[in-house]
Amino acid sequence: MWLWRGLLVWLLMMFGESLLGFLRGVLLVERIGDMPARQVGAVVSIGWFYGLTYLTWRWLRLHPPGMRWWLGVCWMVWTLGFEVALGRGVLGVSWELINRDYDLRQGGMMLPGIILLGLAPYLVGIWRVRRGLA
Repeated sequence: MWLWRGLLVWLLMMFGESLLGFLRGVLLVERIGDMPARQVGAVVSIGWFYGLTYLTWRWLRLHPPGMRWWLGVCWMVWTLGFEVALGRGVLGVSWELINRDYDLRQGGMMLPGIILLGLAPYLVGIWRVRRGLA
């Protein structure tokens, strides 16, 4: 049951992420450039992921804590697949651009973003448990 709930939350994350990507393209790229806009978008997306994880925490029912790790891994794998499928399959983005988004040496923030997404269920869980909100 927790995996289906996790999938639904992830789908909502990807919907929001797609909307944020559209808004980034419309509002930021012309003003600050493509890569800086992508970097800002990565930070905003992490906030979106953690906020949504926090808001859906009780509904996700991630007990025992091991489930948090598994859901984080699922979110990372699903997101990588989504990024490649959307980028290559739908938008026709080159492998070069996809690789650039993951390359820290070129300013790409996707790798830290994916890792932080994978840690979201665990870190939000620690935060909520320590504050008596779990």
